[in-house]
Amino acid sequence: MADVVTIFGILIFLGVAFPGLLTGLWLTLPASVERAQTHLSQSVGRCFAVGLALVLLVLVVFLRAWTMPSGVMRLAGIAFVAMALALAAIGAAGLAATMASQLSARANCQLSCAGAFVRSALLLELAAFFPAVGWLIVTPVVLTLSFGAAALALVRPAPSLQSVPGAISGLGHFGAGPLDPAPAPAPAVRTTET
Repeated sequence: MADVVTIFGILIFLGVAFPGLLTGLWLTLPASVERAQTHLSQSVGRCFAVGLALVLLVLVVFLRAWTMPSGVMRLAGIAFVAMALALAAIGAAGLAATMASQLSARANCQLSCAGAFVRSALLLELAAFFPAVGWLIVTPVVLTLSFGAAALALVRPAPSLQSVPGAISGLGHFGAGPLDPAPAPAPAVRTTET
């Protein structure tokens, strides 16, 4: 019985931690997440192709390091995978931001930027946890897209935000963030009477 409680506790912890990780990245690295979101919005195929190449590279490096007899090389392989997954988390935050822009555009009620982002991160996580389809299709596709979007966001400058439909400058395309400056007041127009 204690094993079942432990497994459920771990799943609940991960259920809270993943949206928290994506939200933390969205708040602390807004430019990188926004570039990843832009790349995902404009070129999903390119993100998938780059991500597929990176996933294969990470697998090859990890398997090569794991087969080495040295414990140091195994540790280096594990560290490489951890750094690669940290990079992919930036792309996953960009994917959640893309989902949030769609969610806020389709929602009947007014959603705050943070509310839409957290809901999207939670929906992304729930889709990945869904048995069979989530494990075998959603998770690999999301991981591949995340790798590709993060790599393109860090290597290539993002395309112009003006070319992305619904793009608003700020902490993502779906609205102004809490750190955006207030808009400047319009200048007063004087009229002269004769």
